[in-house]
Amino acid sequence: MIVIPALPACHSRMHKLSFPHSQTVIPEAPHTVIPECLAWFINQSPAQGYLHNLARRGTHMPVVPKSAFENLQVNIPDIKTQEKIVKLNSLAKTEKALLNNIQGKRTLLIRSLCLKAAICEAKHQ
Repeated sequence: MIVIPALPACHSRMHKLSFPHSQTVIPEAPHTVIPECLAWFINQSPAQGYLHNLARRGTHMPVVPKSAFENLQVNIPDIKTQEKIVKLNSLAKTEKALLNNIQGKRTLLIRSLCLKAAICEAKHQ
């Protein structure tokens, strides 16, 4: 078991995102924002719920208007905390991939053992 130390409390203020043009996100903040940390925040339940409530329903997928992102309140922690969030998120994704791989291999092993047992049993009858 790996114990991850608690992240320090965040003392940052809420900041709005601004969109000077369609492909760029520039936060109005006094310090740097790590893009992976911003992506992590946007993918969390509170932000997803907010965006989902404002999304227009398209034919195949919801369309989130630019104004929804412009009004999204983003809590921007200090750079060290952002780095910890990004690292922890990366480790969690790696762990999930490894566990899925183990589960797949275990399933193959069980199927192979059952098939082998069934074939052996059929030969002895």
